[in-house]
Amino acid sequence: MKRKMIGAAAAYLAGSFFASFFETGKAPALIIAAAAVMAAACLRMKLTRKDIAFLSVCFASAFSIFMMYTAFHYDGAMYYSQTDGSFTGTVSEIREYENGASYVLKGKIDGETSAEIMVYFYDLDAEYGDIINIGSCRFSAPKDSYLYKSNMSLRSQGIFLQADKTEDISVVHTHSHRLKNFLMRHRSRMTEQFRETLGDDAGSYLAGMIFGEKQGLDDDIQISLYRCGIGHILAVSGLHVSVAALFIMGLMKLLGINRYVIFALTELFLAVLVSMANSPVSARRAAVMMTFLCISGLLRRRNDTFNSLSAAVLLICVLEPYAIYSGGFLLSAAGTFGIGVFAPYMTNKLPGTAICGRLLRSFAAALCVSIIVTPLSIKYFGETSLISPFVNTALVPLCTLAMVIGMIHVFTGGMISVIPISGGLIRFVISVTDKLSRLDIAHFSVRDEKLLNFVFICAAAVIAVQILFSSRAFTAIAAAAACAAVFTGSLISSTDLRSRFTVAVLGDGANATVIVSLGGRSDVIDLCGRDSASQYVEKYLSEAGICDIGSFALTRGDTQQEESFSSITDNFAPQKYISGSDFSFSTDEYYMSYEERTLTVNYHGYTFVFAPAGEITRGDMTVCYGGKNNGRRYGDIIFLGEDLNNFEMTLPGSGVCQIRRL
Repeated sequence: MKRKMIGAAAAYLAGSFFASFFETGKAPALIIAAAAVMAAACLRMKLTRKDIAFLSVCFASAFSIFMMYTAFHYDGAMYYSQTDGSFTGTVSEIREYENGASYVLKGKIDGETSAEIMVYFYDLDAEYGDIINIGSCRFSAPKDSYLYKSNMSLRSQGIFLQADKTEDISVVHTHSHRLKNFLMRHRSRMTEQFRETLGDDAGSYLAGMIFGEKQGLDDDIQISLYRCGIGHILAVSGLHVSVAALFIMGLMKLLGINRYVIFALTELFLAVLVSMANSPVSARRAAVMMTFLCISGLLRRRNDTFNSLSAAVLLICVLEPYAIYSGGFLLSAAGTFGIGVFAPYMTNKLPGTAICGRLLRSFAAALCVSIIVTPLSIKYFGETSLISPFVNTALVPLCTLAMVIGMIHVFTGGMISVIPISGGLIRFVISVTDKLSRLDIAHFSVRDEKLLNFVFICAAAVIAVQILFSSRAFTAIAAAAACAAVFTGSLISSTDLRSRFTVAVLGDGANATVIVSLGGRSDVIDLCGRDSASQYVEKYLSEAGICDIGSFALTRGDTQQEESFSSITDNFAPQKYISGSDFSFSTDEYYMSYEERTLTVNYHGYTFVFAPAGEITRGDMTVCYGGKNNGRRYGDIIFLGEDLNNFEMTLPGSGVCQIRRL
C-alpha cells in the first residue's frame, strides 16, 4: 500500500508537471527525459505490468485533469481579459497594506461566468463573507513585474483576473463569516502587540513566523534571512505546523487527556492556525500530513513520512490542479521530503548517541535539506545560500523557541505573555544573519537561464544515480559532484557577466534609475525620484551580486528622494555621493555626464543617452523616460512605459548592444 501511494503521488505530480509545460517548447524534451527516467526506474525496481499500468493511469489522469481545468476555468476566465464588465462576489481573502487592501472575490462576471478575481481598494469597509458589487470595471490578467511575479502566484491560487478602473462600488455586510473575521481581528491585534512590545523589526519577525505576515518586516532583514538559508521560517509550513501541533499534543498527553479528545482538539488547533495564516497551500499540506500523524497515533499505528507526504501532495494536486505553479507548495514539499525522507536515509549510518554525533547528524540533515531545495531556491529566488546548513543547525532552534513562546501568547490572548524572551532571541538572530549575509561566501546567484537549466539537469542526474544504484555512497558522490559543477558554472557565469559593460534601466512605468556596471563596480543614477525606485535597485544589486557602488547620484536631490534610498546608502556605502546637480566623471573604461536632465554614458566610443521624452538626443542607444508612452522601441530609441521597463543592455565586446528583459 505504501509503495502504491508513493508511486501514485510521483506519477500524478509528474503528469501535472508535464501538462503545465505542454504548451511550451520544453515539453518534448521533458517527455523524452521523463520516459528515460521512468524506464530506468521500472527496470531497477522490477515493476510488474500492473504496476506500470497503475502509474500510467495516474500520470494520464493528472495530465487530463490539468488540461480540463485549463480549458474550463482558466480559458473561460481569460475570455474576459481586456474587456469591460461588472462583477458581484463574496470576499474570500483580504490582504491589508499601508494605503488600502486587496480583496479576492469569488462570484460571477456579468452575472454569468463564475470566477475569482483580485481587486484593490484604497478605502473599503468590507470583511470576509461580505458581498461586493462592482458596477463597472476593466478585467485583465495580472501582470508580472520585476519586483513580484504576481501572475504565476495568483494563478496557483485559481485567481486569473484582476479588476481595474472600478466604479459604482457597493458593499453588502452579511456577517456570515464571524469566526473567520474574529480570527483575523485577533491576528491583527496580536501583530500590533508584538510590534509595540518588541519593536517593529522583532515584532514583525515574530508575526512573520506565526502568521506568515511579512509585510511589516524590513526588506533588508528578509534578504539577510534568505541569504543565510532560513527564510523558510517566515512561511507557515511544515516546521510551524508540526512544532505547534506536537507541543499541543505533548501538553495534553501530560495532562492525561483521552487520545480521542487530543485528536479533536489538535485538529481544531490546526484549523485555527492555518486560517490565521490565510490558508497558504504549504500550510494546508503540512496540516494534512499532521492529520495523518494524528490518525496513526489514534489507531496506534506507525506513521510513515514519505507515505504521508505522498498522500498530502496527491490530495492537494487533485483538488487544486494549479498548485503545481506554487513555489511555496513545491519548496514546502521538497523541504519536507529532505528532512523526513532523504536526510534520515543519508544519515542512517552516522553515529548519533554522543553529543558530537548528534551535532554531526543535525548538520548532515540540514545539508541534505539544502541540497534538495537548492534547485527550487535558485528558480524562485535567483540565488541560494551556501551557509544554510550551518545557520539552520545553529539558529532555527532559537527561532523555534521564540515562535512557541509567541504562539502561547497568541492562543492565550496575551494572558500568558513572555514574548520579551522571544524578542531577545529574535534580535540575536537578526544581528547574526545580518553579519553573515554580508559575507561574499554566504550565497551565490544565478542570472543565466542556461545555468538554471544546468542546475535542474544536475538534480536529475543525482536522482538517476539513486534510482539506478540505490547506494548512499554513490548518491552522496553524485550530489557533491553536482554541487561542485553548479558552483563552478556559477563562478564562470558571474565572472563573464562582470567582464561585460552593462547598463540596467529600472523603475516603475516610465520612471528610470540607471545602473552602470563593469568589473564588479557599479554606478547608480536615479533620474526620476520615485519612492519605489530603491526597491528596484536593491533587487537588481542583490541578483547581480554587486557589493561595491562607486558613484551614487540622486538627480533631484530632495529630502523624499534621499530618504527612499537611505537603506542603499547605509548598506552599500557609495564611494562618491552626488545630490541634485549636474555632474560628470570618468573611470579607466567609461565616461558619464548629466546635464539638463540628460544622462550620457560613453564606453569605448559607444554612447548611451537617457533623455526626457520629447527631448531626444541621439546616441547609439537612446532611452526616453518620464513620458506617458506605453513602452515602445523604434530601432535604437526606447520609450519607457508599462510595457517596456526594467531591462539590461550589455556590450559583450563585439560592439553590438544586447537587450535582456529583467
